[in-house]
Formats: sequence, C-alpha cells, structure tokens
Amino acid sequence: SKMALKALHDLGLDEGATQDEVRKRYTKLVKQFHPDANQGKRDAEESFQRVLKAWKILKNANLG
Repeated sequence: SKMALKALHDLGLDEGATQDEVRKRYTKLVKQFHPDANQGKRDAEESFQRVLKAWKILKNANLG
C-alpha cells in the first residue's frame, strides 16, 4: 500500500525490505531518536514519533 511504502521510506528502507530488515532498522532508529538519548531535542522527538508511526503501519501490513 501507499502508506506502507511511505512508512518504509520513513525508516530509510525501500519496498524490497524484509521483515527482519524492518525490525532491525526500527530498533536502531528508536534507540537513536529516543528522548532519553537526545536531551529532549525537538527534531529528535519528531523523528521518534515518525518512526513509531511507521512501525505501527508496517506491523499492520505484516512487515514489522
């Protein structure tokens, strides 16, 4: 779907990504953008929310 494709792009992946690649990238980005790791920086918080939203979409599409 278009939403799943956008979600993959938000994680920096393309449409050929495997479930394993999606999970690894999600885990990496959550650690990278987590508020505790970024002293509450606004851009990191926005990225963190985008990653969480992308993950939810991909899980619903059975890619997460």
